[in-house]
Amino acid sequence: MQSRNIISSGFVWLPVLLGILVVAILGGAYVYETQKPTTPTEPIYTPTTSTNPTTQNTTKTNTPTQTTTQEPISVPGMSKYTDTDFGFSFWYPSADFQITKEIISPAIAEMYATKDGQKAQQHIKVCAGESTVGECFDFIRVYSPTGLVMYPPQKMGPDPSFYSNDSVTTDYTMDGLRVLDSRVIPLREHDFILVGYWAFPTRFLTPLLKTIVATDPSVATPVSVAEQIKIIEAEKSVYVGQ
Repeated sequence: MQSRNIISSGFVWLPVLLGILVVAILGGAYVYETQKPTTPTEPIYTPTTSTNPTTQNTTKTNTPTQTTTQEPISVPGMSKYTDTDFGFSFWYPSADFQITKEIISPAIAEMYATKDGQKAQQHIKVCAGESTVGECFDFIRVYSPTGLVMYPPQKMGPDPSFYSNDSVTTDYTMDGLRVLDSRVIPLREHDFILVGYWAFPTRFLTPLLKTIVATDPSVATPVSVAEQIKIIEAEKSVYVGQ
């Protein structure tokens, strides 16, 4: 009787062992399939703009601005003044002007300062002929942290005006810089050129202001060389015919 029970229990456990074996085999096969290394495939490139290679190369290549490739300009009787620190250049009659870079005096600093942080940074004096009084005008580079510049200085008049890069004008330099009321030229959002011409005739100043060009290529967008020469020659004719 005892041997029959042992045999019967052996038949009972045999299916269980076979089931466990099958599960182990299937589980091992699953692990192998999921964990085996896969061969990486090359990603497919889908162009976002154009499949034309020429067009793609054009968009990736920086085209030189007109300023960097512009041919030299020469106009007889006219000279070009350039100041990279100030950030601009302009043309003037060679024989009739004296140009000096001045130190910001305490008087100038106080005159152009405002409670909002407006500050005079650089000063260039331009004088006609041998005179240093009466026939001069000033270029004052001013920094304004608010992007709003006051001119003329409050100490010079009761009703100053306020200018910004958003001020509307129809007057431009040959560089595309805006000339606001013949006395304010925005260079950047916080940098301005203020023009003081207390006794200098406006009819002489306006043609000169039109020749201003920014020295920063990212700001400068000058007209063609032929147009620039016309503007410089127009300034020359004003002084010759005075």
